[in-house]
Amino acid sequence: MTGTGPSDGMLRMLVAVAALVVVTAGLSVASTLLVPLVLAGFVALVSYPMVSWLERHRLPKWAAVSVTLAALGTILIGPGLVVYGAATQFAAAVPRYRARLGAMTIGWFEWLEAQGVDTSQIAEILNWAAVLDFAGGLFTSVAFLLSNALLVLFIVAFVLMEAAGLPDHLCDAFQIDHAALDRFRRVTGEVQGYLRIKTAVSLVTGLLVGLWAAFLDIDFAVLWGLLAFLLNYIPNFGSIMAAVPPVLLALVQAGAGHAAGLAAGLMTINLVFGYVVEPSLTGRQLQISPLVVVLSLSFWGWMWGPVGMVLAVPITMVIRILAEHSPELRWVAVLLEGRTKVGGGDAPA
Repeated sequence: MTGTGPSDGMLRMLVAVAALVVVTAGLSVASTLLVPLVLAGFVALVSYPMVSWLERHRLPKWAAVSVTLAALGTILIGPGLVVYGAATQFAAAVPRYRARLGAMTIGWFEWLEAQGVDTSQIAEILNWAAVLDFAGGLFTSVAFLLSNALLVLFIVAFVLMEAAGLPDHLCDAFQIDHAALDRFRRVTGEVQGYLRIKTAVSLVTGLLVGLWAAFLDIDFAVLWGLLAFLLNYIPNFGSIMAAVPPVLLALVQAGAGHAAGLAAGLMTINLVFGYVVEPSLTGRQLQISPLVVVLSLSFWGWMWGPVGMVLAVPITMVIRILAEHSPELRWVAVLLEGRTKVGGGDAPA
């Protein structure tokens, strides 16, 4: 019996690795279906408190869900049509901007070489085409999601209709005790709180970025606001990724003065909301290791493209909160959280 232990452990490890490979392959192959489903899940988590509030004010469930869906439709479909048209125009203009950036770069390199600077290594680092292609790919992915907004809202409708009774159904189906049910409700509340705060801060950030770009008369100001809104879900790196394309466009379109003004405004907005407003609202529960952020961005970006990068950190946050409330998986939360020690999140009520 003693000789079978290591082989059993190795077998379990091989089975776990094989299962991970199969799941990863399935996530990649089914991205067209899974991305709208995951997005619908996050939208439902954010909007369910509105359904609960309407029900507490004596609206029947179907009416509460209908009002919530109407509000979501107004938010997604109306501005979405504007963004869809602007994203299409931007994708068509990318080759023109790339050519102008290339011509400007040649002029900069000629000046640097005249000053005796070796530009060979700089040329390898500067890859304007990759930056513009990233922005164009993100907008194309967003346009795809907006074109499927009705499908997302359809899924959200069913989730909201079943959300209230889902915990009880799970308890009946899997014989889960009420202590686990209370823990599940606390986890759901934390996830909802995180998504509400992050969405609100991201929305205000995107609005201010778009207004500042429009004030400076930079092309596609709506898109830059959308980019700031989406990438604000990525801590540490999102604001930088969102600032590079509009600053480059301002440089090509209006010169160094406008580019510097746009960069200063974006930096001020991101510093205020990223380092003052959001930490004061969210506190400890949103701390994630920067290494985990990079790995999450790499994994989900590889799996689902630019939209996967936007969803990467919210997905990681959901995993972290779930793990923090599970004694068996607390170590996962500790690894994900980084510098701040996890504690007290699963205290019994």
